[in-house]
Amino acid sequence: MKKVLLMLLAMALILAGCGNGKVSPDTLVSITVTPANPSIAPGATSQLTATGTFGDNSTKDLTATVIWSSSSNGIATISNTQGTNGLSTAVAAGSTTITARSGNISGSTTLTVMQTNRAFVANTNSNSVSVIDTTTNTVVATVNMGGGPQGVAVNPATNRAYVANTLGNTVSVIDIAANTVVATVPVGSGPVGVAVNSSTNRVYIANSTGSTLSVIDTTNNAVVATVPVGGGPRRIAVNPATNRVYVTNSNGNTVSVIDTVGNTVVATIAVGAGPQGVAVNPSTNRAYVANSNGNTLSVIDTITNTTIAAIAMGGGPSEVAVNPSTSRAYVANTTGNTLSVIDTISNATVATVSIGAGPQGVAVRPATNRAYITNSNGSTLSVLDTTTNSIIATIAVGSGPGDLSVIP
Repeated sequence: MKKVLLMLLAMALILAGCGNGKVSPDTLVSITVTPANPSIAPGATSQLTATGTFGDNSTKDLTATVIWSSSSNGIATISNTQGTNGLSTAVAAGSTTITARSGNISGSTTLTVMQTNRAFVANTNSNSVSVIDTTTNTVVATVNMGGGPQGVAVNPATNRAYVANTLGNTVSVIDIAANTVVATVPVGSGPVGVAVNSSTNRVYIANSTGSTLSVIDTTNNAVVATVPVGGGPRRIAVNPATNRVYVTNSNGNTVSVIDTVGNTVVATIAVGAGPQGVAVNPSTNRAYVANSNGNTLSVIDTITNTTIAAIAMGGGPSEVAVNPSTSRAYVANTTGNTLSVIDTISNATVATVSIGAGPQGVAVRPATNRAYITNSNGSTLSVLDTTTNSIIATIAVGSGPGDLSVIP
C-alpha cells in the first residue's frame, strides 16, 4: 500500500509540473541555423551556426553539439568534426538543405552553391539558349525556350536565368545548375529586354509593343507591377545602389528612369535616335545608351538625369557594356560589324575591333578581362581579350543570337 501511495504521489507531482502546459526553463524548444539561405561558389566554405532557444527564452550556441547533415552531399557537405562543426563545403552547383539536430528538435536552412564560369546566349531564330563554359569556350548545354527569345539576365546567387520570349509574351525561368526551365511567367506584349536586381529579388522586363515595364518578384515568379514607359522600350539597366532602373524607348528617343521603390517614372531623358542598349556605371554615376539610328553613344549623368555627351560610333550601335574597373565601355555596331572600345574618362574611342557578322549583344567579365559579343547574322559568339582588344575565340551557337548574360 505504501508503494502505491508513493507512485500516486510521484504521478501527481509530474502532472502538476507539466499539466499546466508550461515548458521547463532548460528544455530546448527550437534551433535556428544562420546565416539564412547562404550562397557560395563551388569549392568555397561557409561556417553555419546553430542557436538553441530554451523554455525560458534564453539562447545558446549549439554549433559544436548538434548533429549536422546535408540533404545532398553531392552539392555541399557539412562537418561534424570537432573544431570544424557546422563548416559547409560547396561541391557542385545546386541547392541543398542543411539541418542541425539535437534529439527531436531541429532547424534548417537552404544553402545554394552558385554556378560559375557561364555565359548565356539567347538564340532568337532557333528558340533556344546556348550555355557556354567560359573557361573552355565551349557550349555545354542548349535549353529550349518560348517563341523568339531575345533578352536574358542571370542572378548567380539563386542559380536562375530569366529569358524574354518576344513572340510568346512570356519570361522563361531557367535553373542554371540543371539547365532546365522551371517556370514560365506571362508578361506584357513583345518582351525584349531583361535586367535583374538580386538585392531586391526583382526582375524587370521591357515590353516593346506594350510600352510597359513588367516587374517580377523572383521569390514566387509573379508580376507585381506594370509601369508605363515610353514608346518601344527595348533594353534595361539597373543601379541597385540608387534604386533606379533605366529603360531605353526606341520609338521616343528617350530613356525612362524608374524609382524601383515605388515603381514610378521619375524622369525622362532625351537621347539619340533609336536608342537600344543601356549600361550603368554606379561608381561614376554615368549611364551609356547605344543609339542605333543615330550612330552615337549617349552619356548620361545619373545624378542630374541629363545627357552630357554624344560619342560617334560605327554603323548601327545596338548594345553596350561597361567595365568599371578599367573605365572602358564596349559597343556592338551591328551594321558595321565592329566593336567600339570607349575610354569612359575621356569619352573617346580608343579602339575599333572587327567582329563577326551583325554583332548585337555584348557583355563583359571583369575578373578575366574578357568581353563576349553575339553575332546575329553569323550565329556565333566572339570572345575578346580586353587587355589586347583581340578576338581569341569564336564559338558556334544557335541561330540569330541576340542578347547575352555572363556570370561575373
